[in-house]
Amino acid sequence: MKSKLEPLSVLVSRVLVPLVWELDDGSNEASLAVWADLLRVVPDEGALQQDLLALAHVSPRSMNVLVSAAVKLGLVTIVKVPKGPLTPTKKGHAARRAWDAHLAAVEKRWRREHKTAPLIAALARLMEGIEVELPWLLLPYGPADNSASIGPPVPRQPLHDGLPLLALLSQLLAALALSYESKHGWMLSMMSTTFDGFPDEGLPMEDVPAFAGVKGNGKTLHERHGILTVEPMAGQPRRKIVKLTEKGVRFRDLHLPTIESVEREWAAQDGLEALAHVRRELSRVAAGLPTRHVRHLCMQYRGGEAAFTEVSPRS
Repeated sequence: MKSKLEPLSVLVSRVLVPLVWELDDGSNEASLAVWADLLRVVPDEGALQQDLLALAHVSPRSMNVLVSAAVKLGLVTIVKVPKGPLTPTKKGHAARRAWDAHLAAVEKRWRREHKTAPLIAALARLMEGIEVELPWLLLPYGPADNSASIGPPVPRQPLHDGLPLLALLSQLLAALALSYESKHGWMLSMMSTTFDGFPDEGLPMEDVPAFAGVKGNGKTLHERHGILTVEPMAGQPRRKIVKLTEKGVRFRDLHLPTIESVEREWAAQDGLEALAHVRRELSRVAAGLPTRHVRHLCMQYRGGEAAFTEVSPRS
């Protein structure tokens, strides 16, 4: 039976996604992903790429993509290619200052227009129970794998200054996704956007969300892992229909029970009222945003100078 409450990950995404859209508006040469999960944490004196993993909390594969983009943009230099330390350039310092100002301006506007101060306070209290550091922007494991990944775990340090809404939302989503994927066996982003409610009779391939990347050539992620099949549509052989395999049906049917299990564990650890308070604040803010259709943050590999971008449909 379908849960009466929206999953917490969905509510987080309904606030996080429009915030990402507004921040990643092209006004800065560095994309949001490049700034939040690389440029923001590169020390002035430079650091080895493997050491940046413990500062950015992303996977090695995603870090490779971010570094490649930053080098192409001239935001960092590598002293000894390819394994020497990364150092921010003059252009990189300027981009970092611009991003700091842009984030502050957008978050100030959100506090005024969307009354986010109570949400920030509720999220900060809830996140006190998290034991490891998490990224400011949740990225996939790598270009061809959308599972949640944070690289090598680093014990969470006490905060002297509060985190911005962007970081709090992304870190909560990361924590939920990691808990979910450790139980379920597949990616929360894909289950939420593509397979939750997927009909037994299948869907025309054009109706399957583009984020899933289904192409019908037998080589894409879900086809290779035996989660779905792509077949000619009866009576219309030029069209394709996508159907879940037995494994896919099992994953679909485990989706909501797994989410409920994760949220019960969080409630037991952090208190039912703390979780309910965050849920109420997320629902209140999300009600004023045009994202009722959003089910999960969709950061997708783009390569080039952007590295990763958010690709949820705008309506």
